[in-house]
Amino acid sequence: MIPPIVEYKEFENDEQKREKFIEWKLISEKSKKLKETFLYKGVYTSDPLKCKVIGYQSNHTVIIEIEDGRVHSIHPAYLKKMQKKDFQISYYEEHDYDNLQ
Repeated sequence: MIPPIVEYKEFENDEQKREKFIEWKLISEKSKKLKETFLYKGVYTSDPLKCKVIGYQSNHTVIIEIEDGRVHSIHPAYLKKMQKKDFQISYYEEHDYDNLQ
């Protein structure tokens, strides 16, 4: 998991959360219900895990809390992609390029 490297902003209320979810396209503008649970299907888990969006650092970084309590930074568009049934991790996401020698 990639923990937040700087402090993140928590949502002030459900209306602000809804506005951000619409901005990030996590829900549609027509949605009357605020989606509370998403699925994390990234490289840090072998099975999909339930998560909640608990805050954000910028329009490019949202903070999610995985069902086991871990906190992770992720791009909202990537989180949206993970919600698709046919989501698959790409080649670049499967490899740890930080540790190449």
